[in-house]
Amino acid sequence: MKKLVMVNHGALGLNGHLSLVGRQKMENVALKLAAVLKGPSGLILSPPGLIFKESAQIISEKLIYFIEEQPLLTGAGPAMLHELLEILESKAEDNLILVSNFKYCDRFPKYFGEHYLFTNLEIFKTIPEGQGIIVDCQNNHFQFIKT
Repeated sequence: MKKLVMVNHGALGLNGHLSLVGRQKMENVALKLAAVLKGPSGLILSPPGLIFKESAQIISEKLIYFIEEQPLLTGAGPAMLHELLEILESKAEDNLILVSNFKYCDRFPKYFGEHYLFTNLEIFKTIPEGQGIIVDCQNNHFQFIKT
């Protein structure tokens, strides 16, 4: 894997779907990812749930990546983080995008840095809804995706 992307799902509307603002933010994230992620080899992992699926679908339409449902992305306990890392290591794609909730977006980048990159990817702020982080696994570098 060359790049790992963590995206916090878009904002929830009153009807259980993405709100208009949530949809717009996810479209902005998709445009920014399309400009940064090179090559056709990519996969989006998303937990079950409408808001996650809608967020992942918006990104998928822009990048032409398949979406794989991954139930582990709903919790964020240590055992789940370890199990998710094993799943990511088994993937052949260059770019992996995880669409999840704030717990995963806050906890997994640090865990990933320590256990996969063997470096500290301490992130000092919360990743808001409709935003994300790109981890460059080859250069041990990260950048925020702001919308």
